[in-house]
Amino acid sequence: MPLLPGIEHIGKEALKEQNRKLFDSRSFKEDGSVLTYMDKSVESYLFELISGKYPQANFMSEETGFPTDQNKEYLFVLDPIDGTDSYSQGLFGWSVALALCDRQGTPLAGIIYAPRLDLMVVADILKPPALNGQLIQAGAGTDSLTGRTNIMADSGIFREINFDRFPGKIRQIGCASLHVCAPAIYPGIYASVQRRAFIWDIAAACAINRAAGHITEYLDGTAINFSDLLDKRLTSDLVISGRRSHIDELKRHISRIS
Repeated sequence: MPLLPGIEHIGKEALKEQNRKLFDSRSFKEDGSVLTYMDKSVESYLFELISGKYPQANFMSEETGFPTDQNKEYLFVLDPIDGTDSYSQGLFGWSVALALCDRQGTPLAGIIYAPRLDLMVVADILKPPALNGQLIQAGAGTDSLTGRTNIMADSGIFREINFDRFPGKIRQIGCASLHVCAPAIYPGIYASVQRRAFIWDIAAACAINRAAGHITEYLDGTAINFSDLLDKRLTSDLVISGRRSHIDELKRHISRIS
């Protein structure tokens, strides 16, 4: 994948800045989410890299609005630092997440690079996904839920989901892209539930999940229509991911908080 060296380079630069604890520029956007100067730096670097290598593609990012040419066939969707809040506090749960989508926003390929975790996940078009250069193997295990079952969920999920009937453990990293693809890359993660998200939060993970044979859909069972998210709106429902049998079993043990 031609973009991998550039993503690795700028990800390591972001890690250097995090290690220096230069958080003076931490600020908050109108929606209350955190913004650091490294979000803009990563975005600027990758925009220049991608626009130079792929002039036939549009570019969308969390932080900046870029002009769109309706005649272009492809769209790159970037979250320059997914997990900015974690990043700004010196924590490990953040990544650079980039997806290649068709013009309707459907993810075709994805890269998630988490420098603090030394983790590079790649799903190229029509190729099996790889973790740090090694093909991701389908995990073994039972479909049954036990006290040792682990799922991934974001920190605010408890405001929307009742887990009283779920017997296992709930893990959290602080990075939506890693949450959504965690069942595909970590054999010990049974499934994932993520609150409503933007396209840049989930697009790369959805490409990885599809390449791994995993499902990413809304909690109500409907498919995600990515074209609905191109105007930078949130998903219409919570997002659940994992193997089909795991999703169905987990949904029998959780319920929405009314």
